Amino acid sequence: MNPESERKAPARVMSVLAALAIALQLALPDFISAQEEEKIGGWGGAALRVQMNEESDRLLNGRIGPGLIQTLARRRFVPWERSAVCINVVRTRIALGAVTKNWNTDSLAALLTLSEKSSYARTNPYVRLTKDGGNESYEAQLAARIRNSPGNLAPQDVLAMSLDVCRDDYSLATLTAHNLLKEVAYAERRNDHGVIGVAPGRKGDLYTTILPRDISSKLIDLRPEGDAVFYDRMGPWYHAFGLFFVGSVASGTEAQIFSEIENLTRLLHAGSAPDYFKERINTWAGNLAPKLNAQVNRNISSSPPPAPPPSLPPAPSAGNGYWKFTGERVVKGKPFLVGPADTSKVDTSGGGSTLTTNYSQRNWRSTATFSWTPTGGLGVLQPGAKLSFRGILTHSGDGSASAGISFQAYGQEPGTGGPQGSAATKNWDRVANRTETKQAEITVPSGALFPGRRMELRFEVYPGGASSALYRTYEWASSNAPQDGGRTAPAAADWSGSWSSDFGRMSVRQDGSQVTGTYDFKGGRFDGNVVGNMLRGRWTQTNGSGRFEFQLSADGRSFSGRWGYGETLSGGAWKGRRE
Repeated sequence: MNPESERKAPARVMSVLAALAIALQLALPDFISAQEEEKIGGWGGAALRVQMNEESDRLLNGRIGPGLIQTLARRRFVPWERSAVCINVVRTRIALGAVTKNWNTDSLAALLTLSEKSSYARTNPYVRLTKDGGNESYEAQLAARIRNSPGNLAPQDVLAMSLDVCRDDYSLATLTAHNLLKEVAYAERRNDHGVIGVAPGRKGDLYTTILPRDISSKLIDLRPEGDAVFYDRMGPWYHAFGLFFVGSVASGTEAQIFSEIENLTRLLHAGSAPDYFKERINTWAGNLAPKLNAQVNRNISSSPPPAPPPSLPPAPSAGNGYWKFTGERVVKGKPFLVGPADTSKVDTSGGGSTLTTNYSQRNWRSTATFSWTPTGGLGVLQPGAKLSFRGILTHSGDGSASAGISFQAYGQEPGTGGPQGSAATKNWDRVANRTETKQAEITVPSGALFPGRRMELRFEVYPGGASSALYRTYEWASSNAPQDGGRTAPAAADWSGSWSSDFGRMSVRQDGSQVTGTYDFKGGRFDGNVVGNMLRGRWTQTNGSGRFEFQLSADGRSFSGRWGYGETLSGGAWKGRRE
């Protein structure tokens, strides 16, 4: 069988499957309509869907499609018979193979329908082709170009970068982009690193990895504003490049049919979950694939491929150094948009070592408070050191809450799916209407892991719908760490004196960082410790006892805080002003 006939071999089988897809779609109009309505917000969704469809069409057909064609029109391409995909993979097997979710096969369909990182299919030849070579692999070189770009990249920009890496081998370029983008998508969902290169070592394979946010943050969002699955930014990206690749190794008809099979498996819940706009992008990419392939065929080069471009240098080694604290910020999560008739709301408060987030949506109310106490200082962090925390998560209302602590690349914002990130602790997970107190440990990463030499220690709380986070920002210092290791506490604020508070008049005495006092309500008394402008401790009354946490204002004239019974801080606010 010659390569050209092999590329067309599955067409008859695929045509039958396409007819089945169309028949089943026509047979299930009510089910599909209900799914579409749910995916874009349920109530008030029809008008919103029309608006979002128009926005999606303007982006895909008005900007990205023509941009991809123009990118290809400016290049000269390697003929198919000299493509690395043809030589190393397709000559010995059917291009698509069975449409199966079994990742432990060597077919392309297994890779395209795998609901996991592409590296999970490590033995698949389509995966080995782009990941073999360690930090010189095709994926690693493409990832370096994306990571070091200014950002705001559209698909045509990523395709151009991949063509540079793959020396104008169109099939290899689209496969490389698909495998990298799919790796990033599922690594981000799994709170994991992405594997972009594999090389043999004396004691096993050596892996080249990347933080998924280093790639995803550089790409534009292909979903329209208001899409209910807006948090999955990477899904449409790898789906599109997967179908472009199918179009490059098979007939255009097969690319279109494969997109409809993918859509059908979503609707029947045999594949990934239903996703209205990802299905639209599947169809768009399947229809565009033969046009892209035709442009490639018009620009076939008869000359040998040029010499490979020099690979980008790896990130410099961290060497001796440490992470130096530079500041903190609190970021409120983006609310989940469900339609103009029922917008959701997120409120966030806190700082220092406590974060509270309230999430509301029509008949849904959920509140979560996460507080944490480290065993040591957080001013200076040594790579490889273990940080231990005692964390308390309190939830009240509908659903449940989660919280986590992780290291992130600088500038990564909270999402909607709960705590994420590199080495995220997951001790506080699905806590419903109770308080969970646990210990957690996380390892400080090296400076080489973050190319920008800035990172953030993220404390995140997720009451459902949207996460909020407190970020402690660190910069890499290429010198020996201070001898005190950053454990010297800041000067204790002065709390002594008389205060008017929500629980009556307070009388406070302070000796260094130790504080004791009384207040009018039910014979109240309290004691605690001062760290910086924070006062934390326990209160006792005739009717009970519990914890409190106060934060002194910048002028030292007032404080804000929270209290709770037992080990919680869920009782409410406790504010005061100096008399």
